Amino acid sequence: MSKRKTTSQARTMNFDGDESAPPDNPLITKEGWGRFVGHEPVPPRLLTAAEWTVLPPRERVREQEQRREYHADLPMVNTPTIRKVVATSRLLIQLNRNQISARRGVFLSGASGTSKTTALTQLGRAHELAVRKRYPRDVNRLPVVYVTVPPAATPKVLAMEFAGSSD
Repeated sequence: MSKRKTTSQARTMNFDGDESAPPDNPLITKEGWGRFVGHEPVPPRLLTAAEWTVLPPRERVREQEQRREYHADLPMVNTPTIRKVVATSRLLIQLNRNQISARRGVFLSGASGTSKTTALTQLGRAHELAVRKRYPRDVNRLPVVYVTVPPAATPKVLAMEFAGSSD
């Protein structure tokens, strides 16, 4: 994974052991998706009461900002709905593994704001982590492609976009 400089003190640890800045690339890029999948927040060191009291005011503010940034960057809460979507979809992925035709699919529907996108990103993350674990030496494997489409897009429009993006 690529590294970049940041002024932030919060760091994340990638699967290869490298430190990088928190992910901010969009999930629709290979790099952004890779950072999302490998992102594990590393907590800042907890200062003792004695260490805290001797800090100058500017350092206290910096310490507080680091802690806020860490807490804002914590992973998604694994709700029952997300667990159900991930578990059901992972089962379907396994059942489809050796299928040539008539693959099983999933429709995920619901009102706006009901965590459909969150559930799908968590499914993609869980699937990619499982594939990485299953094939640890295959660094070129791309098991998940995250695509966003406008609300009015049809499957035909999506297929045409994929067909046209092979430039």
